[in-house]
Amino acid sequence: MRGGFWEVLLIVILLWLFYTIINVPISIAKGKGIRGSNLTAITILSWLGVFLGITWIIALILACVSDKNINELHLVLQHRWFDKIVSGKKTSEYRECSKYWNKRFYNKHYDTVVFHKGYTNVTAKYKISSISITTKKNDLNLPKCWEIKLQKRLD
Repeated sequence: MRGGFWEVLLIVILLWLFYTIINVPISIAKGKGIRGSNLTAITILSWLGVFLGITWIIALILACVSDKNINELHLVLQHRWFDKIVSGKKTSEYRECSKYWNKRFYNKHYDTVVFHKGYTNVTAKYKISSISITTKKNDLNLPKCWEIKLQKRLD
């Protein structure tokens, strides 16, 4: 009976090691902000590595060389605010200090913001200078809120 226990333990350790190795490219991709179909491709190639070892190597390479280091923030704006930003009259966007926005901004880094003009296909992409809590006068008329300072337009 002692041999059975050690065999089971060895199998469990090997399965854990196997699962961990398979998830290396997937973890790298998620850490770089890769989402959607690119992440799906890396996941499939990584799991296919079970049968064809070369696909795991391809998944690892794709995860490492992907240029998806840019973290994009997507915000839907009312038409009037979108138009003011595009015209250059408005250089900051504000969000209230709520649980929802605190979770999205606190200890997070975004390189760019894509503003959507309502729920249309019209967008404008900007480089973000900084995201911080401000007590300055703002569009929301709140004593404290998140300020997204914009730099140049990218598209």
